Amino acid sequence: MQTSFTDEQRQDPDIRLAESILRKCVHCGFCLATCPTYLVGGDERDSPRGRIYLMKEYFESGAGAKDVQTHLDRCLTCGSCETTCPSGVDYLHLADLGRTRLADAGVRARRVRWMRKALLALLTREWMFRAGLALGRWTRRLHGNLPRRIKTMTQLLPETRSRPVKVPAINEAQGPHKMRVILHLGCVQKTLKPGINEATVRVLTRLGCEVVTLKNFGCCGALADHLGENKRARKEARRNIKAILEASGDGFDAIVSNASGCGIALKDYGHLFRADEDVKADAEKIAEQTLDVSELLERLELGKPHPDRGIRVAYQASCTLNHGQRVHEVPKALLRHFGYEVVEPKDPHLCCGFAGTYSILEPARSNEFRTRKAKNLEVLGADVVASGNIGCITGLGSAMDVPVLHMIELIDQAMADLPEHKQ
Repeated sequence: MQTSFTDEQRQDPDIRLAESILRKCVHCGFCLATCPTYLVGGDERDSPRGRIYLMKEYFESGAGAKDVQTHLDRCLTCGSCETTCPSGVDYLHLADLGRTRLADAGVRARRVRWMRKALLALLTREWMFRAGLALGRWTRRLHGNLPRRIKTMTQLLPETRSRPVKVPAINEAQGPHKMRVILHLGCVQKTLKPGINEATVRVLTRLGCEVVTLKNFGCCGALADHLGENKRARKEARRNIKAILEASGDGFDAIVSNASGCGIALKDYGHLFRADEDVKADAEKIAEQTLDVSELLERLELGKPHPDRGIRVAYQASCTLNHGQRVHEVPKALLRHFGYEVVEPKDPHLCCGFAGTYSILEPARSNEFRTRKAKNLEVLGADVVASGNIGCITGLGSAMDVPVLHMIELIDQAMADLPEHKQ
């Protein structure tokens, strides 16, 4: 793609990055076939190619800010286009640049800006999120009179209140010690589905890992970054880097994420701090040491394959694991190793529609994607749906009759049924 930035504009490192990304796009249109929003609406402005063109115009001249905002808001940030693109266009980072520029320019109405900031605060502060969940359950009785976005939030809430769980700071390995790992507990998952973290600790310690959790290793910054709040994202990331560095004196072998939306953000810390010499090297090292829990399990000795459990699992590939981290086959291979029959839905590469805050900010589109994905999963006749991200689990769990669990929970159950792990 041809660009026409001035020499003065190129003094800005973000503009130089945007230009290098834009110039890789050759207008081939391969991305159209795998972009959920284009497939649903047929509007090329809601495709990666269309958004790239809109962002080019905006970066060059400042023109069309509201159009860019509208169509970037409709983007799921699923990364399916990057998996398809033969030219290696770094669309996700370009979209992040666009969102940040628009947020800094104050294109939205002040009321909307404050609403989005409040949403971000609600989701990333545990005490506030718990209070919001309690209020949300109470307001369900007013369903018919609620605004659409509030109604959507209450529909996604689990039926029962999860108990607060405090995972110990040190979880000793069982049997021969193989690794020392830091587990990222996250923010939303810790409140919505604390059992995922508990299952992760049980599985890893059984396999010889000492699992460490850190008090100040909290929100990864992904939600803020995708809302254009780059400064907030960097603040969250700096706190996490500091917490990890302070704990690294005893050494560790990996940082483990069991929420793929957080995992991709942690793996991107090097890019996030690409211009910050004071923290760049540490950010890059942390990014390199981060593994999805499935990647870590692949490196451990799992023993002989388990016998068939007679349980059919429909595997839902989360976009942040499948497209973002390029982890495709490992989760399915692990489930099969532990005795599960694994099946996949039609169009497994297409997003389920949850996508962080997308389900709240774009409820109608999100529901359309979620309904389609749920139908494709239901026809498989599975006993349970498995995924690797809290977003998919929450969204699909509200739309399906069969249980929707994290992959690690199924592995935990399979291991618990072995004689050596029975209490």
